[in-house]
Amino acid sequence: MIDLSTISDPYERRARLYPGLICFIPLLMYMFVVFPDVCTKLSALVAIVFSIGVLQLLAQLARDRGKKLEPGLFELWGGVPSERLLRHSDPMINPIEKRKYHAMLASRSGVQGPSEAEEVSEPEVAKSIYKLWSNYLRSVARDSKRFNLLFEENINYGFRRNLLGLRPFCILSGLIGVVGCGWDVYGNYRIGGSIDSVDKILIFSAEIIYIGVVLFVIKQNWVRVPAEAYAMRLIETLDG
Repeated sequence: MIDLSTISDPYERRARLYPGLICFIPLLMYMFVVFPDVCTKLSALVAIVFSIGVLQLLAQLARDRGKKLEPGLFELWGGVPSERLLRHSDPMINPIEKRKYHAMLASRSGVQGPSEAEEVSEPEVAKSIYKLWSNYLRSVARDSKRFNLLFEENINYGFRRNLLGLRPFCILSGLIGVVGCGWDVYGNYRIGGSIDSVDKILIFSAEIIYIGVVLFVIKQNWVRVPAEAYAMRLIETLDG
């Protein structure tokens, strides 16, 4: 029986499947340059193969690569964002709002938060409390319809984290596409003295742009933006 959850579930589709598909874009473009007729004839077969299992494989590969990358990202950012933003020492939330959130979390979770002095003198205890509070918030904010903004930020973070995890494969895929398309365009020009297809030039240009985006955009700071936005939305659920 075919598992359609990868396609039907918004998180599975957008945060896990799409990064995997993006990684294959250069190879697919290259195939259309080199074997346009074959690709057209095999389009139905390709669709069947993807529906049977490749989609699920891509989604799981993206998820595993992203999860493997996550601890290192948190270390670079100074901790898990949803826990770090609760610290007295973190400036992202102003002190007045932070005191309010600490009081609400202490009341609702039943665990008293550390003072500024205790956060400094007993950092591990404070860290454990912030982790407990963060887990508490996630447990009460699981309704994706009620907390739709939080759900969207979680998808944005998952997509970027998983795509960063696949970055080495994206670079390899892009390089294959650039070299393959470039060689095909050059070969046609050398033999005939002209470019035989504008489409090939456009695809070759798209391959170069793809490599540029992967190298200069998909970095850890690109992932940090939605990670911190998710953390803020998570804490703000206390107001709702």
